[in-house]
Amino acid sequence: VCGQGRYKRGNKKVPRKVVWYFPITPRLQRYFVDPKEAKLMRWHADRVRPSDDPEKGKILTHPSDGSQWDALDIEDGFGEDPRNAKLGVSSDGLNPFSNQSSTHSTWTVFVWPYNIPPWVCTKPRYIHMCILIQGPKQPGIDMHLYLGLLKEELATLWDTPPLKWDAHGQEYFPMRAAVFTTVQDYL
Repeated sequence: VCGQGRYKRGNKKVPRKVVWYFPITPRLQRYFVDPKEAKLMRWHADRVRPSDDPEKGKILTHPSDGSQWDALDIEDGFGEDPRNAKLGVSSDGLNPFSNQSSTHSTWTVFVWPYNIPPWVCTKPRYIHMCILIQGPKQPGIDMHLYLGLLKEELATLWDTPPLKWDAHGQEYFPMRAAVFTTVQDYL
C-alpha cells in the first residue's frame, strides 16, 4: 500500500490517494500448477484455426488470428513458447457510495490472459484485479504513476522471466508476459 500526498481533516493527516497493488505473477503461475489449466494456457497454439476464405479474407475467431498477435510473437522470440502470457488490461472508475454528489472515487485495473479460449477468459476466475486506487477524486493525469507498478512487474517478466513448473508439460519454463490489448473507459 502506498499513499500519495496528505491533507488535514481536523487534527488528523489523511492520505489523499491510497493504492493497493496485487502482483499478477503468482496468479499467472497458479495456472501452470494444475495440468488442466496449464493445457488451457496453450489453447491458442493447439487449437484448429479456421481456414481463410479467399473471397472474404482472413477469418478472425480469436485474437491469436490477428496480425498484432503475430507481431508480438516475433518480438524478441516471445512466440517461441506458447505458454508466454498475452494479457488484456482494463481500467475504470466508480463511485462506491452510489451518490452522485460524493467526490470520493475508486479506480480499478483488471488483467486477464488471452491465451485461453474466449468463452473462458471472460469468466470471473480469470479476470484479476491488480490495482485498486481510492481517494477523494479520480487519478486523472497521475494514472500513469499507478500503472507504473504493473509496468515494472511486466518488465521483470519480460527481461528476467522466472522459471515456473508446467504441470501439463511436466517441465520448468521461463514464464514471460506482455500486454496485448488495453480497454479504457471512453465517454
